[in-house]
Amino acid sequence: MNETLNPERTIYNRQMAIFIFCIAILAKLADLPALLTRQVQSSAFILIAIYCVLEVIVFVFIYLFAVGRGVEYLNRSHPAVKIPIYAILFLLLIFKLFFLSTYAINVVTDLFFDTIDPVIIVMTMFPIIAFMVKKGIQPIARTAEFFFLICFLMIAFIFMFLDTEVNFNRLKPIFTDAPAKILDKGLSVGLFFGDTTSFLLVMLRKHQKNYVPVSLFFSYLLVIAITALSIAIFGNALSISQNIIVELVTYNQIVAIIGRLQWIGLIPIMILITVDLSFLFWGTAEALTGIIKKREIATYVVLLTLLIPLLAISNYERIFEFSTGPVGYISFALSFLLPIVCYIMLCVLRRKYAKVN
Repeated sequence: MNETLNPERTIYNRQMAIFIFCIAILAKLADLPALLTRQVQSSAFILIAIYCVLEVIVFVFIYLFAVGRGVEYLNRSHPAVKIPIYAILFLLLIFKLFFLSTYAINVVTDLFFDTIDPVIIVMTMFPIIAFMVKKGIQPIARTAEFFFLICFLMIAFIFMFLDTEVNFNRLKPIFTDAPAKILDKGLSVGLFFGDTTSFLLVMLRKHQKNYVPVSLFFSYLLVIAITALSIAIFGNALSISQNIIVELVTYNQIVAIIGRLQWIGLIPIMILITVDLSFLFWGTAEALTGIIKKREIATYVVLLTLLIPLLAISNYERIFEFSTGPVGYISFALSFLLPIVCYIMLCVLRRKYAKVN
């Protein structure tokens, strides 16, 4: 395989590193800590730590697949191989996209405009995201690069000037129930797992230093640290938190000097939502393109598949209830196994093409 990299699917390793940070922070610190605290109290910390470790393990297979240009080998494979993989990937990503979309709408309505009709938000936000997706992965990657430093500095500012009581005894007991039951409840929210699944559809271009390993370990260590700090501050009251980043702004000592600073938490959250939704939308459209071959049509199909239920559902809170059952278990299993299967398939196809050549 000597063909040039497809620019519509290619990103630099520095862009992948930025994507990892954006995805990890939003996916693991959005509603997951509150949701797990409601279910298992202080054991939420150990569950998120386990999730983060598993994310790193799974990403190793995803990274090897992307570096090895696995998506090109997948496209050349027999339809009996590639169609089921693309179909499973599409179903997995469309569920994740729908779930993240409902979260985004809740954030905008709860933290910005509590009286606005969600229909206006949907019809304003998603056509713009679809337009970015239609242009390819590069505009999304450049957007993430442009806003990354702003986002990172604002989050750092929030934690740099925290002034509140921190009691790490609130992290105890580590197991509030039998470990098997706690793990079962953790697996039931599997839609929060598989942050980097969309990377199965990209090809990686090396550029200067490779910051991917640094970003991977730093991002998930940061998630674990922020979760521990949040439980130490809020205890079981974390279960009613709308968003950790925004909630912690109120404990910033600079607030006493210049007034309310919630916007410092809201700006990075909206940046992360925009980047993550765009990247997940792109991955969903690419997975469907692998089946129907028409990328533009796939983008519009995904948009309609997303908009119709979003406009039809009036109570978005029910989506979270729906996600914590069989859908969560299935999503976790697929997010964990699919990258491993794809990497094994890549190794087999490489040997096949090596023998032919």
